[in-house]
Amino acid sequence: LRFLASRVKSRRIVLPPHPVLVEDFRACIRAGSRALVTAPHLPGDRDAQGRTHARDILRTLLAGARKAVRRDEAPYLDLAARMIESGSLSERIRAELEPFADADDEQFTEAARRIYIELADSLDANVPWHGRGLEAWRGRAQRL
Repeated sequence: LRFLASRVKSRRIVLPPHPVLVEDFRACIRAGSRALVTAPHLPGDRDAQGRTHARDILRTLLAGARKAVRRDEAPYLDLAARMIESGSLSERIRAELEPFADADDEQFTEAARRIYIELADSLDANVPWHGRGLEAWRGRAQRL
């Protein structure tokens, strides 16, 4: 965020009109990191309609952040990279619940309850949720 904000402040990036940003935001709400966005203010490979995947835009922003990050914040960029690749929290929760999509209400509710208890425990311990596929990072987070 700091990287992007500094570029906007210095006018190296000019934000597109508000409706374009809103449409990209809504696309991300609907499809997560798989969303096709225009993000015309950021570089990236585009399809014929000028769209690119949100995940590719996030990778571009991460590459820029790596150039400008403070040394004490650098380890968090590795965590951000893994989150970009594993998907948003809602995408990971959905992936954990998908096997229960056709289960009866009781099984689905129990699976969802288990996940949200794990999320609460992770938040309380200030460590990434294991369902994000970030187990290796959990130990590092506790040391930071």
